[in-house]
Amino acid sequence: MSESPSHPAAERASDSDRPTPWRRALGGLWRLTWKSQLTLRPLARTAAFLLVVPILAHLTFRADQLEPYYRWTTDFYLLLLVPLFCLYGCGGLVRDDLQGHTLPFLLTRPVGRARFYLAKLACQLAWIQMLLGIEWLFLLTVGLWHRAPDAAAMSILLLGVQVLAVLAYGTLSALFGLLHSRYLVLGLLYGFIVEVGVARIPTNINSFSLSHHLQTLLARHPPLAELHDWTTEDTWLAVLVLTLAPVFLAGLGALIFTVKEYLPSEEMQR
Repeated sequence: MSESPSHPAAERASDSDRPTPWRRALGGLWRLTWKSQLTLRPLARTAAFLLVVPILAHLTFRADQLEPYYRWTTDFYLLLLVPLFCLYGCGGLVRDDLQGHTLPFLLTRPVGRARFYLAKLACQLAWIQMLLGIEWLFLLTVGLWHRAPDAAAMSILLLGVQVLAVLAYGTLSALFGLLHSRYLVLGLLYGFIVEVGVARIPTNINSFSLSHHLQTLLARHPPLAELHDWTTEDTWLAVLVLTLAPVFLAGLGALIFTVKEYLPSEEMQR
């Protein structure tokens, strides 16, 4: 008995249901991202990071003095640990695969180099957002446990600013990793010069600092503004910079990754 010919409409429907190479690559990179982080050593480092700030905030909390709690959550956590965590997590986006000799294999997938870089960056940023979301819940729990005034309102603002901070510092850190194998040194130098030094200059030049824009958004919470002497001036500029900077940095990184060759042999010699 001869087989009946397949209907063209059915073939088109089946083709549309198949995942595209881009979707398959994104799904594969996402599985690779979270599976690589759920091994013993990365899991221990992540657990230590997630617990240290809430524990310190809990131990130093005073009902009659909220300054220590605000200092831990903004100065130490958001403005120091979050950028460092992004530098550590996104700086090795390409370099770690080079040292592990896995980058040439990954690049054999039927996806362009720019799309590969953007997919890998998106997966890493999503993972960091998840981890820091857990950290945010811990800090919110500390504030609610001690019945800190406006803890919920401050935490909601903190979460929104944290999301923007991860996108900005994560894409910037990934760009540092593309520019040099010693991205940690490059990131620390940038942090001291721009995020610490330039941010404190009381002129418009401090607009080049991401932390300055984060402080502008955090100043929407009056107790934080009063404690740190922050102002809400140019809030629109802060939102614009923190929204467009990740797009620009991710696009620049994709361009560099497309035109520059990364050889494992050269990386190992360094």
